[in-house]
Amino acid sequence: MNSKDIDEAFLNVSEIKVLNSIQELVAVYDINLTIVWVNTAAAESVNLKPDDMIGRHCYEFWEMDNTPCDGCPVKNAIITKSKEEITRKTPDGRIWDLKGYPIKDDSDEVIGAIEIGLEITEKIKMQNKIKESEIKYREAYNHLNFYEDLFHHDLSNILQSLLSSIELSKICSNERRLTELNNILSLAKNQIARGKLLISNVKNLIDLDKEEIVLKELNLLEFLDLSIEFIKNVYKDKDIEIEIDTMKDEIIVFANSGLKDIFINILTNAIEHNRHKGVEIEIHISFTEQEGQKFVKIQIMDNGPGIHDDLKKNIIKHISGEKRSKKRFGLGLILAKRILDSYGADLLIKNRRENDHSIGSNIILLIPDYSQ
Repeated sequence: MNSKDIDEAFLNVSEIKVLNSIQELVAVYDINLTIVWVNTAAAESVNLKPDDMIGRHCYEFWEMDNTPCDGCPVKNAIITKSKEEITRKTPDGRIWDLKGYPIKDDSDEVIGAIEIGLEITEKIKMQNKIKESEIKYREAYNHLNFYEDLFHHDLSNILQSLLSSIELSKICSNERRLTELNNILSLAKNQIARGKLLISNVKNLIDLDKEEIVLKELNLLEFLDLSIEFIKNVYKDKDIEIEIDTMKDEIIVFANSGLKDIFINILTNAIEHNRHKGVEIEIHISFTEQEGQKFVKIQIMDNGPGIHDDLKKNIIKHISGEKRSKKRFGLGLILAKRILDSYGADLLIKNRRENDHSIGSNIILLIPDYSQ
């Protein structure tokens, strides 16, 4: 097909000057995929003039190759004798909507093809942004429902404890059992403190979803001391002994004020689930290395009832979001895990004594070490 055939090939659809005025790329090929004619937009898309492209192949310009691209709509249109269409990303990162149409002579034989292309890079980017937004909103909605469920669970437990405390206090008051009454009032006070912590946890979880995480160099031991002080103030009426074993007076990590939330929630769990008269918590701080990365290793061990191995796995999956367990584990550990994730840190649940979960739990935190 030569230039004289072009008018016949277009079947009088338009004048060539009209094709040169549109933004779509238009190219006419012979049966061997050689360019016979291109409009101005096609040439400008590769910073050339139309005459520079005549007699050559499109894949030389757009694909930077010496063979047709996979799924070439022009080649396929010539083979199938029908319209072919693909969306393709060229090596320069642009995305194109490409259509190939066969050109037939009077005897219905294919003598070439017309390709019409339109760059849709920005359109695709916008579609991807919309999809990302939809995913984020869906995740936020799912998080909200999940937090609401846990909030309802934790709050129900607190209110039930308060209600029981009120009923028992009435009985003790009537019978003038003052010592028991004081103990019950202390229990009620502890439940109020739990309620305040629950509200704080919900707020912090919501903030994690909507705010950018900013980390800076902090002394881990300062936040641990503040957390212990907070816990002892809340549980004044409990016999709590907390020992810290560390080789350093200062341990620098990249973190934020969420460190205090991590320690408070783990310590709270150690106390709330402990049925001994005296709560014993040992905190051992050491240093370890995994795959070339140095970590601060914090072991928080208690003398509580411990956690069965099967339940440990469920808790980790639950707080990591891998599996929503029917059994509720509260918002505290979920918040701790979310904050640790933002630090590039990890949380492990082990036994205080190996192979015997009944002696107590050992919650291990591995936080990247920047103190050296």
